[in-house]
Amino acid sequence: MSSSANSPPSPELSLDRPCVSFVTPNKGKQLLSLGYYLFKCNKATSSKRYWICMENGCGVFVHTDLNNKFLSITGGHNHVARPNIIEMKAPKEKMKPRILNETTSITKIYDEEIAPAGVAESVAAQFLTVIKYCLSVAFCLMANRRASTCTELFQRLKHVAKASGTQFAPTNIVSDFDAALVPVVRQEFPDAKHSGRLFYFIQTVHRKMMCLGLNDEYAQCQETHEQCKQLIALSLMPLQEAERQFKCFRNIASESVEDLFTYFERQWISEKVPLTMWNFHELDHRTNDILAGNQIIQFKMKLVIVDLAHVF
Repeated sequence: MSSSANSPPSPELSLDRPCVSFVTPNKGKQLLSLGYYLFKCNKATSSKRYWICMENGCGVFVHTDLNNKFLSITGGHNHVARPNIIEMKAPKEKMKPRILNETTSITKIYDEEIAPAGVAESVAAQFLTVIKYCLSVAFCLMANRRASTCTELFQRLKHVAKASGTQFAPTNIVSDFDAALVPVVRQEFPDAKHSGRLFYFIQTVHRKMMCLGLNDEYAQCQETHEQCKQLIALSLMPLQEAERQFKCFRNIASESVEDLFTYFERQWISEKVPLTMWNFHELDHRTNDILAGNQIIQFKMKLVIVDLAHVF
């Protein structure tokens, strides 16, 4: 791609002028989309707009004129592209005004907008699902994420519930894939079903890909891209098929992703994180963006109003 008619090609750009597009997320500020990467406007002058990659620590900049016509790009991405995020933006933009202005149920709006958008099943699974009768009753500011701290937290919540004349006995627990939390949940709530979030499972695998230096190859090599997506797709397969399919994928995997498969086997297949925790095949809701960032505990019990002053 040349910056002018007579200048030589820039090493950062392709020979064809990149196609940029724009999306408007929930916060209302326009984002630039280029090559499955998103950029936010960093500053504007009387003649140009300067866009910076949305990923923290990434030093890629895109320049456009005031009419949003592409001018140039500098730098190289230090993270993998996330085409799924781009695919999700368009239907989300259509959903928001309908949810705000129509009396149609949110679930029906989702169904009506996702199907025509033609997004892949793996992408559709990442849309938030409306969960009925789910209410957070306690927010806990933790000093650390050690197992002893998690144990103390659960003990105090049990104490508060008992003082209110009920029992804190979750049947389903949803959390991040925290190494300290998993054994504590197993100890404190042996009969509960403990599962993770699809969003954080995908994010964790993507971050490992970045650490292994696969970001460029993932974005540019179709074979590598497909093999990485196959690993992530294991989370949506029937539980009894996941381990067998992993072995099949590994037997035909290219050498460039061998380290990624080794990590995946140690972390996810060999029970460091139980397979049942990251398998989402039979779950009604596989992720929940509204409650992301909180430890979500769904339990079948009467609502307990927790006085946080007595918890900590």
